[in-house]
Amino acid sequence: MSPYQLRLFVSGPNPLCRKAERAIRELLIERGVAYELDVIDVLADPDAAEEYALVATPTLECTAPPPVRRVVGYYEHYAEVFDALGIGDG
Repeated sequence: MSPYQLRLFVSGPNPLCRKAERAIRELLIERGVAYELDVIDVLADPDAAEEYALVATPTLECTAPPPVRRVVGYYEHYAEVFDALGIGDG
């Protein structure tokens, strides 16, 4: 299977954004998922926020396999988010 294509939009050193990034990476590894994760800091690249029409960070976007799906905000249990997005075995 092709790797999941993911984008995580964060806002600088925001603790919840960094915690989300760690949790997402750990869960991807734990589930043995082939993935590519691009982390985009909208403070460093404000045009990205406009380009992707972001409303909040963190935002996790799964662009492949289609359709594009997006989850906005920090979640305590990313396993449930992954299950809803169909990422990994769950």
